[in-house]
Amino acid sequence: MIIKDFIPTGSANAITADELATRTGLSKRAVRKSVLSARCNGVPICSTSSADGGHGYYLPLDRAEAAIYYREQSSRIKSGLCALSAIEKYIEGGEKYDR
Repeated sequence: MIIKDFIPTGSANAITADELATRTGLSKRAVRKSVLSARCNGVPICSTSSADGGHGYYLPLDRAEAAIYYREQSSRIKSGLCALSAIEKYIEGGEKYDR
């Protein structure tokens, strides 16, 4: 089974992990692992989560839509790395904090 064959094109058509699980017969965990594997093997699977409740996986309609996903993910990665740097310093013993 090729997960990308179950993923629609365009962010407006994004499909949730629950729906992918239903359509593929996989567990949600297996869906996430399949999506990650496909991404790591070059399939440009995007995902979205919005305040209005819309979320899911999709293949980009075009480069502009892919660029939006890229910017969102880059921002999340930068934020995550920033948060991890404080933990890293604490583990190494170089930073103290007030309890």
